[in-house]
Amino acid sequence: MRCTLIVSQYYGDIQGFIVNRKMTTQTHWKKFICDMEDYKRNDEERKKEYYFGDFENFDDAHYYRYNLNDISGDIYVFFCPSVGYAIEQLEEVKKRNKRAIPKSLKKEVSEHHKEYKLYEIVEKHFEIL
Repeated sequence: MRCTLIVSQYYGDIQGFIVNRKMTTQTHWKKFICDMEDYKRNDEERKKEYYFGDFENFDDAHYYRYNLNDISGDIYVFFCPSVGYAIEQLEEVKKRNKRAIPKSLKKEVSEHHKEYKLYEIVEKHFEIL
């Protein structure tokens, strides 16, 4: 079953969601990114323009991975041929980006990268598998 892996990274914290693979538009992704950035950004960062990274040139049919490196953390999107492959990709991302979260950032991570809140945002835009 084809699916999409959405990974949110905020400092050393990584959360991943596997969603139903359906054809989406650039507008759909941009709305999702705006919701994610609104949640992940602090009050000062929210004053800045949205950044869409690779999604500025989104083409659902031609690319395997899209990256967005924002001031509020990164978002990676992988279009996967199967759920098993998506799980492997998530584990690889976690392995490559494994690092301890400094004590000075733990409060910010706990406020701007809660798994249940990210889940709600992803679920608003996609069908989570």
